[in-house]
Amino acid sequence: MRSLTDWLDDETTYTTVMMAVMLDRYDTGFLGWDPTTLAMQLRDDFKFTPKDFTLDRINAGSVLLTTNLFHQSLETFSAICDVLNFGAISSEALIPADLDDCYWGVIEAKLLEGKESDEPFGDDIAGYVGVLLSEEGVLTPPAVLGFARTDPAEQANAQDNLSTLDESYFRVNWEKRQEAKGQLEAYGTARLHDLFQQLGAVPIGRKNVAWLKKQSKLLPPLTAAREPAVEGA
Repeated sequence: MRSLTDWLDDETTYTTVMMAVMLDRYDTGFLGWDPTTLAMQLRDDFKFTPKDFTLDRINAGSVLLTTNLFHQSLETFSAICDVLNFGAISSEALIPADLDDCYWGVIEAKLLEGKESDEPFGDDIAGYVGVLLSEEGVLTPPAVLGFARTDPAEQANAQDNLSTLDESYFRVNWEKRQEAKGQLEAYGTARLHDLFQQLGAVPIGRKNVAWLKKQSKLLPPLTAAREPAVEGA
């Protein structure tokens, strides 16, 4: 069986899994640690030197659980979505999150925050995600991104353009847009399934895994392609 250190030192470990390990070990005491203290404590207790991705993911999870910045600051939202989707925080410049990053980031953030968090997203974030959806041709956001704000004039123009096509072109265009939305939903479902597979394997208290599984039921529907499951929960 892989150790907790193995999970914390693995670049493929989800933020939620790392947070579960930390909560299992420290309860909520670690949430106020600064990055230097976090790195030192991990070295002392888990006997390894944490890499940047480990510190980034735990810090991102801590920001989610202790502030409202994910919902109100576009810069924080973009950075956290990127980290949750296995990206890295750049010290030089903000790398804008793409649509996959935002979709998965909101899914995992909702899982971590739980039903207690119903704070709406700020206008900047809603507008930014709306632009990303429009660029991909997704006129109707997936339920997870239902907060996105799109330009009504742009949507009306797109619908008018569709309506002027003959039946065969309309069908192809419509199917293309539906395919883009379906691919996004399938991506989120596959990632959520993978996350719960990890949680089922990591050696932590099963009550934590069971709680997270319960939290997953609160997520808006993704797609019926696959049902998340946890082994041993």
